[in-house]
Amino acid sequence: MNDRTLLKVVATILVAPIVLGAVGTTINGAASLAKKISYNRKIKKGLKDGSIVSIDGVYYDVHIEDRA
Repeated sequence: MNDRTLLKVVATILVAPIVLGAVGTTINGAASLAKKISYNRKIKKGLKDGSIVSIDGVYYDVHIEDRA
């Protein structure tokens, strides 16, 4: 194995974990953002249709029981 090939292999071994970590962080960030957007949409919809109420800044689901 010549010096150039050995240098490429060593560089790949050293750089690969950094690249994979950055990709994983990006995916986790995107998933977290999507979850937050989904949650905010659910809250807004619930506040409009009355299925969620806000008391002192905390959101609660409203379940109406039929006592007939």
